[in-house]
Amino acid sequence: MKKISFLAKAAVAACVLVSSAAHADRWNLVFHDLHHVYTDLSNGGEETDYGYVSLDGYFLADDFNHDGQINFSEVSMVSLGGNNFIKSAGEIATFSYTGGNAVSFNAYGYRVTLSTSGGLVYGSGGYIDDFGVDAKSFITVTAAPVPEASSFTLFLAGLLSIGSLSAMRRLRGR
Repeated sequence: MKKISFLAKAAVAACVLVSSAAHADRWNLVFHDLHHVYTDLSNGGEETDYGYVSLDGYFLADDFNHDGQINFSEVSMVSLGGNNFIKSAGEIATFSYTGGNAVSFNAYGYRVTLSTSGGLVYGSGGYIDDFGVDAKSFITVTAAPVPEASSFTLFLAGLLSIGSLSAMRRLRGR
């Protein structure tokens, strides 16, 4: 009986440690009405204007003080249009989310620049793909934080605890 109790406590402790170390909420966003212009540098700088597009993205952050706002110290990653910018790699220069749709950031990656004032620009030796910001552009946060794996880990720990208590009660009743 003591073995079951010890194993149950150890399992719960391990789940809590793993979930707290890996916790970061995902905040989905859409950057609307970016003016998409493709420039072919290998063809004399010929430009193709694709008009206005929207790009899906997200940011990963821990809202440490639970105020619904994310500052630079709480964000760990920003992703837009498949381009990821990681704070620990020095790719995020500024970040602020004050709730609603008030998002502001600047990020710089390998041949990629992202900002709320300039849009998304990336390119190689042969092209530049520019998703520029103008008066029509805006950002919406499409969802509150989506539960990440750590939330499910805590849920599993709770189920294991209930199961172990039930098993202990059955053993004591015999």
